[in-house]
Amino acid sequence: MCKDEDTGRAPFDCGSCMDPGADVGYVEERVRASWHCGWMPKEDWAPGKADLPEAFGNTPYDCDVCPGWLVRQPIVTEIMQAHALAKLHLFNGDEAAEVVVEGVGEASRSIEAYQAWAMAEAKRKRESNG
Repeated sequence: MCKDEDTGRAPFDCGSCMDPGADVGYVEERVRASWHCGWMPKEDWAPGKADLPEAFGNTPYDCDVCPGWLVRQPIVTEIMQAHALAKLHLFNGDEAAEVVVEGVGEASRSIEAYQAWAMAEAKRKRESNG
C-alpha cells in the first residue's frame, strides 16, 4: 500500500501493526480483530463486517478482511509483478493463467484510479494551502 506523503508511513503495514515494539504503527489486538486481520484466526475476529474504510481514494473496498493482509497474499504479489512486467513490455507472448491476466487488468485499473484520485487530492491540498 502506498506511503502517506505527510507521515511516510504505509497504512495497514503488517510489520509495524503487529509489533508492540514498533516506533509507530502498532495496533492493539482488539482493533486488528475489528479489521478482520488475516493473520488472526477467524474465530478471534470481531462479529459483523470489518471496520474498514469503504474506499481507498475513489476505489471502493468491499472485502471483509484487512487490506494489509490481502495485498501480501502470493497471488496478489504475482499479479503486481506481472503488472510491473507488462508495464515494462517484457511479456514474451507465453500464455499466462487467466486469473493472472484478469488480475493484471484489475491492478492496472485500480492503480490508475488511485493515481487519478491522488493527483486530484494533491491539487486540492495545494489549493487549500494556497
